[in-house]
Amino acid sequence: MAGRALRQIEGMARDGGIELDNGLPAILPPLFADQRAVFQILINLLSNAVKFTPAGGRVTLFAVVEAGGGIAFGVRDTGIGMGEADIAKALQRFGQIDNVLTRQHQGSGLGLPLV
Repeated sequence: MAGRALRQIEGMARDGGIELDNGLPAILPPLFADQRAVFQILINLLSNAVKFTPAGGRVTLFAVVEAGGGIAFGVRDTGIGMGEADIAKALQRFGQIDNVLTRQHQGSGLGLPLV
């Protein structure tokens, strides 16, 4: 499922001149979850990272197995980043960060709260 999400975003990354990396471990334990929902979450995170990463940048999807056996997915990028106050605001219900960098991109600005 995670590999499929990376493949789905490849074209967008290529068009933006961004390197898309698979930082997933070779073996992950089974994930018992709604596959459609998890896939959509990964697509939203990856597309958001690609959208806010300038050409020549890098976006990496990774996962770690937590102590309790769960899986935590993450996306690391070389994009514009967010300050601590912006992170708190972006994660609030309908929270949007509005600055000169984010205004250059289309979208509702609700990607992170929805994820």
